Amino acid sequence: MLTTHRTLQVTPPADTRHSKPPEKAATDPTLPSALDLRRIRQRAQSDLILRRAEHLPDRDSAVLFALFRAEQTAAEVAVLQHTDARSVRRTARRLVARVLAPEFTHVISHHQRWERERQAVARLRFIEGRSIRDIARALSLSTYTVRGHCTWIRASAAAGTEAKPHLHACA
Repeated sequence: MLTTHRTLQVTPPADTRHSKPPEKAATDPTLPSALDLRRIRQRAQSDLILRRAEHLPDRDSAVLFALFRAEQTAAEVAVLQHTDARSVRRTARRLVARVLAPEFTHVISHHQRWERERQAVARLRFIEGRSIRDIARALSLSTYTVRGHCTWIRASAAAGTEAKPHLHACA
């Protein structure tokens, strides 16, 4: 028994990702191009980073100001700091992540209401970026206590409001 098979020719859908924009968008000055919108978003985010960088220690804020305000390259900043460009980029990524974190803004806006110990932990951990172990040594606290303060601050920032401290009942 002999059967014949029909083959269907399927044409793939047109790939629109790499297609050129319409000519009107390129010639009409009233329509913003995608590149301009991207620059606007980048400028807005740079301004936010610079406003928050004012709360960082001087050495950290100097790196962000050089990269975002003076628009220097990482290589130029590296020459000034006598280091390599890769470490400047790594430092900048960490600093940007820190200033854009919700805990950073929460600490800045609410730390005055906290007890002194929590203020110190918040400043050292979320503003200066120090490790829990370093904070415990510097403040003569246990790592358990420092971690508890950090957990409270993160929960408070996640809630978006001032969390009430948990009081332990004495038996």
